[in-house]
Amino acid sequence: RLDQTQGLVDVLAGDALDPAFLARVPVRPTDPAPPTTPPPRLWETRTLTPLAGHVSAIYVANLFQLFDEPAQRALAEALAGLLDARPGSLIFGTHVGLRVHGSLGWPPADGRWPMFCHSPESWKAMWEDVFGDVPVKIEVYADEWVHFDVKLEGAIKLHWSIVRL
Repeated sequence: RLDQTQGLVDVLAGDALDPAFLARVPVRPTDPAPPTTPPPRLWETRTLTPLAGHVSAIYVANLFQLFDEPAQRALAEALAGLLDARPGSLIFGTHVGLRVHGSLGWPPADGRWPMFCHSPESWKAMWEDVFGDVPVKIEVYADEWVHFDVKLEGAIKLHWSIVRL
């Protein structure tokens, strides 16, 4: 919620995979004109769905690896639908990856839960598929996974951006 009088922003919490909170809206073709409808008043909405087509920048960090591969795809589709159709709108972030996509055991001590990790190539391919014919520039680069208290054998950190053209 946005408090106009004090300039404070409250968290809008919800399940990003729940269509009642964030519906998957098809990616709109590129349109250089501003949206024809005004964005919703943030302090009046309880879900992200009304923001579809009105968001110019989305930052996502350390979220995708929490889900299996199909759920990561669903999340990507939902986030893509939020973007404004004008060139320059973008989604960017970081998360755990692998040089070759696959699963990494979590927690590191016993690996009870598989954590699906994209490679730079599979990450780019997923987003190309999500956006289809809509022109985007996708950049992905990887570096060593460095975290002060967690050792993830073979893990890399993916830094990425998808910009509408």
